[in-house]
Amino acid sequence: NAGLLFQKVWGRQDASHLPVIMDPELHRAFKDLLAASWNELLDVVISDVKAALSKNTDDEAGKEVVANVFHAAEVVVEFGDMVMNLKMELDDIVGMSGE
Repeated sequence: NAGLLFQKVWGRQDASHLPVIMDPELHRAFKDLLAASWNELLDVVISDVKAALSKNTDDEAGKEVVANVFHAAEVVVEFGDMVMNLKMELDDIVGMSGE
């Protein structure tokens, strides 16, 4: 799960490695992204993140962090879809037996 990998990279054993996000909605969106499965982002997570990013806030640094994490999650989902499509095409070509 890419979300868990991201948490391990950012958070290791010490929460001080996490970026400081002052805006409560942005902070909640950030935590939701870290907790989500990046195999397929739930519509509720996407809408909450987009709502948090679209609001006016003084926390520009927090907004940038959430936007970057959201973009990374979207790319991981898209890449996973491409890999799955390639796998299905290969299965169709060689058959399930692998011959």
